[in-house]
Amino acid sequence: MKKKCISTATLSVLLLVLFLPVFYYIVFYGTNVNYNEMHKIITVEGNKVLSLCAVIGVAVLGAAYYFLRKIPYTGRIAVWFTGITLAVCILFCLVNIKISKCIAFYGGWDCGMVANSARWLYEGQTLGYDDYYTIYSNNIPVTWLLYQLYSFASGLKGYPYNPEFIWIQFQCVMLSLAVFCSVLLVLQVSRNLGISVIALVFQSIFLGISPWKIIPYTDGSTIAMPILILLLYSLFRKNGRKRKYLLWFLIMFLGCLGGIMKATCYVTLIAVVLVDLVWSAWEEVPMRKRLQKIGLKILLLIAAFGLGAFCKHGIYCSVQYDYNADMEIGWSNYMYNGLNEDTTGACSGEGLEIVRSFAGTDNVLAIVSLVLGILSIVLGCCTGWIGALFGIGGIICAVFANKQGKTGLAKAGLICSIIGIVLGIIITILAAVFSVAFMSELTNY
Repeated sequence: MKKKCISTATLSVLLLVLFLPVFYYIVFYGTNVNYNEMHKIITVEGNKVLSLCAVIGVAVLGAAYYFLRKIPYTGRIAVWFTGITLAVCILFCLVNIKISKCIAFYGGWDCGMVANSARWLYEGQTLGYDDYYTIYSNNIPVTWLLYQLYSFASGLKGYPYNPEFIWIQFQCVMLSLAVFCSVLLVLQVSRNLGISVIALVFQSIFLGISPWKIIPYTDGSTIAMPILILLLYSLFRKNGRKRKYLLWFLIMFLGCLGGIMKATCYVTLIAVVLVDLVWSAWEEVPMRKRLQKIGLKILLLIAAFGLGAFCKHGIYCSVQYDYNADMEIGWSNYMYNGLNEDTTGACSGEGLEIVRSFAGTDNVLAIVSLVLGILSIVLGCCTGWIGALFGIGGIICAVFANKQGKTGLAKAGLICSIIGIVLGIIITILAAVFSVAFMSELTNY
């Protein structure tokens, strides 16, 4: 039970840390940017009304938890609650579809681009080469998905709506799946009916007012994927059979497949792999068996990435996209594109200069070095020698990155890797000393 609590807390902290850059830009940049008028959304009610609704909502959820927290958790109650949750989610989907019929909305900007491209593909055209998809290559898979849905609806006899409406229906299904997976995940982890009911109510309200049900785009299409990955991993931890590794491969594949459309799936996958490494290092099994398990999981992860890359290549070939990896713009464009004076405006001159300093300076090895360095510190504290191995990899990447051109990322990666190696060595030595001392005491006893 103690290990379960520690692993759950570790996973939560890792997810928070990995998503910190997103929170930072939302809180400190996104809320202060002077956006172009065409990109602004005006709320129906003011902040005071919305704040009051939030306070009332918290009070209602708190009262629900107070009355439901004492209900005992049993297998039968869990089955009943799962069935009720499924029924609520189906109703949630039907209500969202009904509401969407009454909303006249055109998704301009990126959403309009992928929708128009899907229609062009149905009309027999190809993507060919397009600057937009060179910059945002993650929108190619969702364009292919919308094209497949459009073709299915067009060929469906008796389909009562415009073929484009199937996109809305699909988005509503994905929102409902996100609610269902969220509630089951909370139920699996907490084994508390009160908290699970709160999750059901909160997610239904939060995703019920979400505009993504009427906007066919990557955000809505993959909204359930990270939660589904976490839910499957919670089931994986409880499965003691050998075929559970098939479930591990499915988790890795879903993360890789969802990641080609939205990076949140990659972030969730990274957190799951890190937590599982820590958990494997703590398992009370012989070292040889422990290494065999870790090796098998890594091989399955590599196989999942390979299959994900194969699927991505198949999608590119299907839409006949003239893809050139050398022309793809790096991750820094996303930061710069959201904070330039000509389109959305910058929150401050200083912030704009910080973002500009990243533009055009992508160094893949430097980024890998920094990631490995951070991982070496985390794993060094938890597992010792595994963190040191990641640190060695980080140093190698930092050295080669500096040969391509010295950058701050490579320097940060080198420093983190050295710290991770030192921590890993210290933790390994301490673990060995304590083990010898414990065995000595045990022998004397």
